[in-house]
Amino acid sequence: MSQSSLLAWKQKPEPKGILYTSKELSDRQNVIDLFDACKHKTGYINAEGWQFLFLKYGLNELLIIDLDIKWFNSLDLKSHSCDMIYEAMIAGYNPINKEMGDYDDETKTFITLSGEKRFIDWDNL
Repeated sequence: MSQSSLLAWKQKPEPKGILYTSKELSDRQNVIDLFDACKHKTGYINAEGWQFLFLKYGLNELLIIDLDIKWFNSLDLKSHSCDMIYEAMIAGYNPINKEMGDYDDETKTFITLSGEKRFIDWDNL
């Protein structure tokens, strides 16, 4: 992933919004702003964006960043963690195994780019 690769987008300010690369997402305040936009359905993080965020900050720090934003209205740490991981998976990044692919919500299966299928047991994460 190059430093200029598009990793995320925020709708406002219009008309073009804000494009996020690794440079912008290296700034914690930008991540806070992006999470807030995502909470209001005016932001998007692609698979490469989630990969960058998980590698740069880790799950714990991403959860801390979200505590004030409350993008995920979770009641406990386990649910909060699962919500964050799920959001990454539906965008195409599996932070558990650090791989790209597609998540099938119906079968709870993550299919890697090489075709491997991984069942996601949400109850035991």
